[in-house]
Amino acid sequence: MNKGNKLNIFPIPIAGLILGLAALGNLLQSYNETYRVVLGIISGILFILFTLKIITNWELFKEDLKNPQMASILPTYSMALIILSTYIKSYLGDWASIVWHIGILLHLIIVGYFCVNFLLNNFNKENIMPSWYVTFVGIAVGGVTGKAFNPELAKITFYIGIVMYFILMPFIIKKVFIKKDIKAPLLPTVTITAAPGGLCLAAYINSFDEKSIGFITFMVIISQIYYLLALVNIPKALEKGFFPSYSAFTFPLIITALSLKLSNKVLEVNFLNILVNFEVIVAVVISAYVLVKYLIFLTNKSKTK
Repeated sequence: MNKGNKLNIFPIPIAGLILGLAALGNLLQSYNETYRVVLGIISGILFILFTLKIITNWELFKEDLKNPQMASILPTYSMALIILSTYIKSYLGDWASIVWHIGILLHLIIVGYFCVNFLLNNFNKENIMPSWYVTFVGIAVGGVTGKAFNPELAKITFYIGIVMYFILMPFIIKKVFIKKDIKAPLLPTVTITAAPGGLCLAAYINSFDEKSIGFITFMVIISQIYYLLALVNIPKALEKGFFPSYSAFTFPLIITALSLKLSNKVLEVNFLNILVNFEVIVAVVISAYVLVKYLIFLTNKSKTK
């Protein structure tokens, strides 16, 4: 185990920030292409550094994955790869499609690992957390990005995501909103409850040519309810101080804003334009805050290595 390796400063939860920054670039693309390029570069650099950390600290990485919470958020890594593939499409063409398919395969491998180690073996209902949405619904990011790469597979990822979302929902509701059994270091992960509705909605809109107004309206309502609940939780989580789980603040807020933006292109409700602008601003502010806090955290941690 290479404990002296400087790359050890990158915790597994940083994959969530990498995912969030990549998604934020796509959200802001319609405002200015420069935003997308800058965020894509930052996300890409962090992705490479985190990948090198995994490769050069393999034993430590395997040890981390014995923790079900760490294992359940690792799929943000493959989700980030899937989104980053859209950044290189105009430059690398078919290679971007290969990267996208590798991301999908990697996601399924991670889910398989999680199922074998924490569902089929060593199952403990106390381990059910909002991060399980990442594991089982996260595959739907393929539906958001995949129409240009593999449109049929993109639709399949949506179907998997939406089914798993509604299967998991009662268990997550009980854990988070009824029992309220979330310890301080994991409080930011409550924000993840806002992600799957928006993710599935965005996947549906981007994957299907013929769209159901009723389904879109239904999913907008669900995603906005969870978005509001997530916003209410954020001040409470921030009071506890910084944890690597802060990365959970990013992607859920971003994908909800993106899904609402996409939905209103179909629904064309004037009021929703105001809400979209609000959610975009919130996503930018929170993501910038998390990035700064992470940079401070990584800088301080590197000084102790």
